[in-house]
Amino acid sequence: MHDLDQEARERANRAIALIEIHERGCVERGKADEAWRNNAAESLQRIESNFSNELRNINSQISGLYSRVWWAAGGVIAGCFAVILLLVGPHLK
Repeated sequence: MHDLDQEARERANRAIALIEIHERGCVERGKADEAWRNNAAESLQRIESNFSNELRNINSQISGLYSRVWWAAGGVIAGCFAVILLLVGPHLK
């Protein structure tokens, strides 16, 4: 009977030790997961910030190009009117 009690205690102690090892592993994995989540969140914020900055830069470049296109279109229209006046002007007198 004494041997059976001793064996039961040893198995119980071994089970407790395995549970404690498992719990420590879970805690370490939890800390690693938390660190990864924090790092991922910071990375996403940096990406979002960079993306927003690049979109603003592209938007300003497009609006500048849009403005220059309108100036060019106005210049072409004015040039066309000048050519028309040059060609038609002598016939208007």
